[in-house]
Amino acid sequence: MSKYGELLVFVSAFLYGCNPLISKSIYLYGGTPITLVFFRLLIGSLGMGVLHSLCYKDSIILTKSQLKNALFCSLFFCATPLLLWSSYHYLPSGLSTTINFSYPSLVLLGSYLIYRHRITQNEFISCILSMFGIICLCQVNGSIHVKGVVLAFLSALTFALYVLFLANSNLIQLPPFKLNFWISILGAAESLAIGGLTSTLTFQIAPKGWFLIVLLAISSGILASTAFQQGTRYIGAQKASLLSTFEPLTSIFIGITVYHETFSLRAFLGILSVLISVLLLSIFSSQTVRKIKNRFT
Repeated sequence: MSKYGELLVFVSAFLYGCNPLISKSIYLYGGTPITLVFFRLLIGSLGMGVLHSLCYKDSIILTKSQLKNALFCSLFFCATPLLLWSSYHYLPSGLSTTINFSYPSLVLLGSYLIYRHRITQNEFISCILSMFGIICLCQVNGSIHVKGVVLAFLSALTFALYVLFLANSNLIQLPPFKLNFWISILGAAESLAIGGLTSTLTFQIAPKGWFLIVLLAISSGILASTAFQQGTRYIGAQKASLLSTFEPLTSIFIGITVYHETFSLRAFLGILSVLISVLLLSIFSSQTVRKIKNRFT
C-alpha cells in the first residue's frame, strides 16, 4: 500500500500547487481573495461533514472547550489562504508558495519561544536556511516586492501559529474530518465577516469564475486534504512531508510555463534554501516536529 500512499500524497501536493493557477484565473473573472477563501472553506466544510458521517459513527458536535479552541485556531486557518492568495497580486506564484512553505521553521521557533521545546542542531540549521531563503526572495529581477513578501511570510506565520495551537490543544485527538469540518465552517463565518466589514466580498463574478471557485473548493478543500491525510496513514508523516515539497515545485512550474514568470539567480537560491530547509526538517525531525506532523494521521 506504500505506492498507493505515495500517489495520494503526490496528488495532494499537485492539487495544492495548482491553487495559484486557479485563483489567478478567478481574479480575472471578478473574484477577490476573500471571496475565494469564503467559498473554499464553506464548500470544504460541507464535504468534510459528509465524509465524517460516512467514515465515523461518533457525533460531529464539539464540547464547549473544544469549540472555544476550534474558534481560536480557525482565525489563523482562515487568515493563511487570505494572506497567501493576496500575495499573488504582488509576487510570482511560485515565490509566494515557497515563502509560505517556510512555516515548519516558524513552528520550530514558536515551539521554543512559546512552549520551550528544545531545538536540535539540524533544526537550527533548517531555520537559518529558511530565513536566508526568504531574504533572497525579497528581491526578484532587481525590484523589491515588500508587500508581496510580507503577505506571503505572514501566511506562513499564521499557519505556523495554527499548527502550534492545534498540536497543543484538546483538538489534536479529534477525527480528521470532524476537525476539518469545524475549522473550515468557523473560518468561513470569519471570512464572511471580514468580507462584509471591508466590502471586499463580491458575488459579481462571471460564470466561468464561479465554476473555478467550485473547482478550487473541491480540489483544495476536499480532495487534496483527504488525499494527504489518507496517504499519510499508509506511508507515515515523514515520507509524506518529503513528498509534499512537490507543492511549491508545482507552483513554480505553473508560474514559468503558464504565466511566463522569470527567476533570477538570487530567487533560485532563495527557493532552493527554503526547500532544503523543509527536507532537513522532514529527515531529521525531533519529537516535537513529529508530534505536530502526526496530527494528519
